[in-house]
Parts: sequence; structure tokens; C-alpha cells
Amino acid sequence: MEGDNGDDRISNLPNDILVNILDRLNVRDASRTSVLSRRWCQLPAMLSRLTISAQDFWHPRNSMSDDEFLRINAAVAEATKSILARRDPGGCTICLLSTTFYLRDDIPISVGHTVGNAMATHKIEKVEFTVLTQKAVECTVDDLLNYGTQFVSFFNECLNVFARLTRLHLENLRFAESDFASNILVTSAPSLEELYMTVMDHHCEMQMDKEKRREGLYSENKGVEWKSPNPNFKHHRLPAL
Repeated sequence: MEGDNGDDRISNLPNDILVNILDRLNVRDASRTSVLSRRWCQLPAMLSRLTISAQDFWHPRNSMSDDEFLRINAAVAEATKSILARRDPGGCTICLLSTTFYLRDDIPISVGHTVGNAMATHKIEKVEFTVLTQKAVECTVDDLLNYGTQFVSFFNECLNVFARLTRLHLENLRFAESDFASNILVTSAPSLEELYMTVMDHHCEMQMDKEKRREGLYSENKGVEWKSPNPNFKHHRLPAL
């Protein structure tokens, strides 16, 4: 048999090709390759796309205990801090820094501060936040208001990050101030290019019966545009909401 094997052939590839391969993985899986050799250990710090998600540390959320949520969120914060601490500020540009975490305790603020520090010292082109809530469905009004309050605290503590954020995904929020969501876009997140947001301003029920929909004159238009309650709403970088 040949002495050479597949692993050796992969390891002999140039760094830029290996980094391109690792860029297709999430940070957790890419970091695992560092145990292969001293050379592989250096590669995660050269990645141009950093995707760190709570979903890479979890089991289905309906079977997770409260302690597991805390562990998963803490793992996201630690992974974000660890991978960015190993980067050379004058080294490779980070084309994308994407983090997904739960709106729980102080972890969002911790992640925000870590990302903010990296933005001040590293070259980062795009920054994305996906902010999940512990309850995915069946949220009460109190749950929605609580999540909204937590997000506002996170937002206020990390204004420097939101100023350069390019993509934001939010779910299950209700704000005490009705124009808070539009104010994010107008004044505090001018770099946003994409915004996905589930904001509950009132309770509603979906009517699925076609006959009742016709009788009630329900609209069948699926291209409804969102209109801000703020008459001065302008956002030149955000093509679509």
C-alpha cells in the first residue's frame, strides 16, 4: 500500500486553500481541526468568515432545560471571545462576523462588547446578529414585553456595535415605546442592509377559512409594505424590510 494517505494530501495543500475549506464550516467545527497538527492550529485564526451560533451547541429547544440554555449561551460568548482573541489585528480581513445567541441574562451584552472591541481593532466588513428568544412559540404578552425590555438594555449597552451592524434578525419582541423599532433604523443602525424582525404590537388571530375571509373582506395581498409610525423615517442603505 502507498505510505501517503488522504489526510497527508490535504495537509500538504497551501494555506489559502485550507482556509477556503474551513471558511465553509462554522467556527466550532473549524476549531476542532486545530488538534490535527501545529500547522492546522494556526488556520482558524486566518478564517475570513466567522459564524458562531447557539444552534451549533444545542439540542431541540423544546427538550432543553433552563441550565442548558445558560450553558449554550455561555458557550457562544466564550467561543466569540476566544476566536477573536487569537486574531492578529493587522492580519486577514474578516469578511463576515456572524453570531447567533439567546436574549438571556448578560450574555448578549458580553457578546456585543467582544464584537465591539474587535470592530475597533480589526478589519471587519460585515457584522450580523441573530437574537433568539428562549420561547419560540406560545409567548405571552409579558414574555414579549420582557424580551423587548432585554433587547433595549442590550441595544443601549452596545450602541457602537449597532452603528456598524449590517444584518439583524429579531424575534418575539414587543416594545414599550411603539416607535423604538423604527428609531433603531433611523438613528442608531445606519449601516443595516438586512433586517428581519417579528415585533408584536397587538394580539391577532389568523383566519384560515376561505369563505369567512371573503365575507370579512380579508386582504389576499402578500406584498404588503411596512410603514413606520415615524413620519421622518429614512434609511438609505436598507433596500428591503
